[in-house]
Amino acid sequence: MSTYLTKLNIDADDIPTAFNIFMNVQFDAEGKLSVEPPLSKAGDYVLFEAQMDLIVGLTACSAEDSNGGTFKSIHYEVMA
Repeated sequence: MSTYLTKLNIDADDIPTAFNIFMNVQFDAEGKLSVEPPLSKAGDYVLFEAQMDLIVGLTACSAEDSNGGTFKSIHYEVMA
């Protein structure tokens, strides 16, 4: 766990399930889960507007399948 979150008194149990914006998760007829290559393309983006103060952790997904077999950096911007 990140020491940054620890400094904010956030424990591992305080972190809910990740919200994977561009991850392509599929379920077959039997309910088996698979992570497929992303449907998003370079340059796609999502813009969120916070309606209250937030603590947000960002990371590039560590699931190899979710990045088409590669690990790529992500670009993000926090605007005032």
